[in-house]
Amino acid sequence: MTAAPAKPFATRDQTVALSVSFLALFAIVGCALYGLPFFYDFFVKDLGWSRRDVTSGNAYSKLVVGPLFGWLAGVMVDRFGPRRLMLVGIVIAGSALIGLGSVSTLGAFYFFYLFNALGYVLGGPLPVQVLLSRWFDAARGKAMGMQEAAHFVKAALHDIDVKSL
Repeated sequence: MTAAPAKPFATRDQTVALSVSFLALFAIVGCALYGLPFFYDFFVKDLGWSRRDVTSGNAYSKLVVGPLFGWLAGVMVDRFGPRRLMLVGIVIAGSALIGLGSVSTLGAFYFFYLFNALGYVLGGPLPVQVLLSRWFDAARGKAMGMQEAAHFVKAALHDIDVKSL
């Protein structure tokens, strides 16, 4: 009696979907969301703002963007699909980071921080989870676990990033 050939974890298309999901979360959650606090001291020192002013950008963005756009992102992912929403979110988050790199006023800082949070909502975990749940049936838990690893990989690499600055 011969053993049945092992079924692969994922097809080529599923592997691409998982890889894109991992990279999107690595960039949006790991770099754009969790990585920004590293730069707080530079905003305080270089621009003369108080630490409270700088850290308030994060709080304001969560208080404004989450309630206003969280539900809307769910509606949009159902209507337009996760891939389109992820593309928009990635462009918004990238634009926000470019904007944050050139701010000189507190108003512009808050604007780009809100823009960054919007990129997170539109390109982060919500559309990624929908995308993977549509691609994976039998191995959905494994796929979700692998995409969640993006947060931890970025955290592990954070020390390397910081030392290079």
